[in-house]
Amino acid sequence: VWNNAAQLTGFLYTTGEIAARQTTVLAGFDEDNLYLAFVSFNEAGGAATVKERDDSAVFTEDALEVYLQPDPESGEYFLFGGNALETQYDARKMDASWSAEWTLKCHREYDSYFVAATWTAELAIPFRSLGLNGAPPDGTTWRVNFCRDWAAGLSADDRAAGLRHTTWSPIGGSFHNPARFGNLEFRRGAPAVRWESVGELASGSVSLEGNVRAASDARVDLSWEVRAAEGEEKVASDGIGVDVDAQGSSSFHLEGDFQIPGTEPWPARLELSARGQDDALLYRQEISFRAVPPFRVEIDPVYLHGFLASRFDVSLVPDFPREAVGRLRLMAGDGQLIAATVCEELG
Repeated sequence: VWNNAAQLTGFLYTTGEIAARQTTVLAGFDEDNLYLAFVSFNEAGGAATVKERDDSAVFTEDALEVYLQPDPESGEYFLFGGNALETQYDARKMDASWSAEWTLKCHREYDSYFVAATWTAELAIPFRSLGLNGAPPDGTTWRVNFCRDWAAGLSADDRAAGLRHTTWSPIGGSFHNPARFGNLEFRRGAPAVRWESVGELASGSVSLEGNVRAASDARVDLSWEVRAAEGEEKVASDGIGVDVDAQGSSSFHLEGDFQIPGTEPWPARLELSARGQDDALLYRQEISFRAVPPFRVEIDPVYLHGFLASRFDVSLVPDFPREAVGRLRLMAGDGQLIAATVCEELG
């Protein structure tokens, strides 16, 4: 099933910004089960000690969470979670007394120092465990979300800043928010798009890599757009058509740069989309991020001592000349020069 599974990434913090630690999720199905796989790398390994089923303490460590809402109108949804010890947790909404038959298999691959590790978790969730007789008909849409809880390697400051919890869909707070879940559409034989990376968005660079797999000859049109977080003005965009032979796979790589306006961090969003035959939507995602200008100037008034403290940050400027200096002029409203100085050490 994994050969034709779709793959997604671009996880966000619950604050809405793209996470530094990323997770990839594969999704596929047959007539009996929904299959999901989580793959994530942690340079600090992973924290997993909870062994008792349905112990909510599992979510205080490194864990995964899957939220499924087969019938959005019912308001009912299901949670499937676990850790690298294959400890399972399931619930109907927040009711952990509900239990289902499903499987969780995990593998951790450590580096040569036995510290950093890649954790792979595979889930098989029978449709009957959700009250269904089998796989949904083509075109059926579920509300879903995929979440990853991080623990190992996080400092107290990281935890206080909300960096423990990451989510695929921008939920804006608690994971238990079905109104903000994403959509999962069932469609047999549809091409599977696998997104692997999105680039260094914070520095103004988009680099989308992945591949498309198909059971029959197919063409998939991929596109991306960068827009301001508020508003619809397009800052940059690009697209490509990918042709795939039957039972084959074709790789893709889209890249581009965008200009970061001003000298302050700029809230923006990256919109990804993939469309197949007859313009059918195969994938769509919005990723929020803050782009940091390569050149920044910070000026702080020190009123008690009657001077201005200035700082030129050029750390992100490529090939910055070492002999460059910063010049600062203080002007009155009528254009008259009040003071001037030169900063010869640029940080």
